[in-house]
Amino acid sequence: MLLTATKDPQHLSVRPSTMPLTTPKNLSADVLKFCNSLGSVHSPTFVKVLPNPNAQVNECFFNVKSAVHEIGGKQIFGWCIWIWEGVYIEAEHHSVWYDGINLIDVTPKPQNEDNVLFVQDDLAVFDFNGVKRKNNLRRSLTNDPKVAEYLSLHDQAYSLMEKYSTGRQASIPADLVRPLAYRTEALLLHIRGKYLGPNNLCTCGSGVKVKKCCGIEKAKTLNS
Repeated sequence: MLLTATKDPQHLSVRPSTMPLTTPKNLSADVLKFCNSLGSVHSPTFVKVLPNPNAQVNECFFNVKSAVHEIGGKQIFGWCIWIWEGVYIEAEHHSVWYDGINLIDVTPKPQNEDNVLFVQDDLAVFDFNGVKRKNNLRRSLTNDPKVAEYLSLHDQAYSLMEKYSTGRQASIPADLVRPLAYRTEALLLHIRGKYLGPNNLCTCGSGVKVKKCCGIEKAKTLNS
């Protein structure tokens, strides 16, 4: 049996609904160390989010390509940095628009962030013909082995998606997907149960803090 789905270049990340990842508040030591590990010659910079009217969530590469076609400017590739303080940090393959003066993120964010932390990387080009993106890069900020295992499962998911996909369509054997999905869900519940606090963003994807949304106990067990 095959599980067939439309391949979204950015849906391999668990953000936004299942984990309270958000834009780093500042360039802390952990954030700078992680950004430096990406190998880019560019420094991290906060970029304002100003979505184009027709831009779609999770379609940054195509949103920016359309903006360049319609308005001009230049497409810039790189990494968008997300963090769950004290748990893990993630670099999401991303693209922003350069209007000749400023970098602007023209893609709307599910949790309505008004800025993102971006690291330009001239080597992180998106493959429009094959619809292939770079794997997101992640690093644990804790010694918890279950966090490390959880992050490693995302690498396995990426490998499967790339192996069994053509363009935007992915058809993955169910016997390969199910064990990965079950283990990921078990680890997800462990991590949220251990680390999720009332001031984290709610796991329902509302963009509101847990204490003002679903409440801590419900948020720990919500499915993606």
